[in-house]
Amino acid sequence: MLHSRDHGGTKTRPRILLDSATDDRDTGVLETSAGTLLVTTFTSLAYEPVLRRALAAAPDAPHAWRSERLAHSHAARVPIPR
Repeated sequence: MLHSRDHGGTKTRPRILLDSATDDRDTGVLETSAGTLLVTTFTSLAYEPVLRRALAAAPDAPHAWRSERLAHSHAARVPIPR
């Protein structure tokens, strides 16, 4: 997300609002009459088995994820309910 205080003349650097290891999609952004931003999304659980295998895999396994990808993932730090 970018921010501008001069109607787009200049902008801030982009900020990531959500980047989990699972399938984040269908983002919506709304500005309320008070100027508050409301951001919605949903996360598909269809990729849970893939994430579980990646978390359990040895780092050199064919289906393992790079450590950087796991480190930046909120889902990798929070236990996935079984």
